[in-house]
Amino acid sequence: MKRCVKRILPGLVLLLGLHPLWAAGVTASPSMAVDDPVWEAMRKEVSDTLRLTPQQAVRIEMIQADHQKRQGELASALAAKKLELQQRLQDAAGDLEAIRRSHQDLKTLTTALMDLRLETLLAIRGTLTPEQRTMLQDLYSRKFPGILPAPVTDDGRPDGAGR
Repeated sequence: MKRCVKRILPGLVLLLGLHPLWAAGVTASPSMAVDDPVWEAMRKEVSDTLRLTPQQAVRIEMIQADHQKRQGELASALAAKKLELQQRLQDAAGDLEAIRRSHQDLKTLTTALMDLRLETLLAIRGTLTPEQRTMLQDLYSRKFPGILPAPVTDDGRPDGAGR
């Protein structure tokens, strides 16, 4: 169980969009956190805080594995499209419609990648209980102040306002 949680937590953190790299469009690779003591400490703290069940850990790992596969496919297609567009732009006698089509294809692939990130985020969020989502948000509000929006009360005011 611990090994499973240890492998999935860095991706969970990044996919939930609670890490500044995710906001900048940088995606995690499985090797990103292998020997990094900062990531190891963060994994332990998140694991201790959320207390994922074995079923949750397995489900999140499956979601991440699917994400990694699909992200790799999209990233490869995106790299090929970028190269194609660059080549078309460098061609002095380039076909303007072909350039526009390549650009549109690039936008479509970029959108597909963003959609994949969102769907993965939502799938992982759906795996967590409301209490775990709150605990994770609280943890990251302390660890990365200013990255997450401030919690709001039931009446829509920022939590802590008017106190």
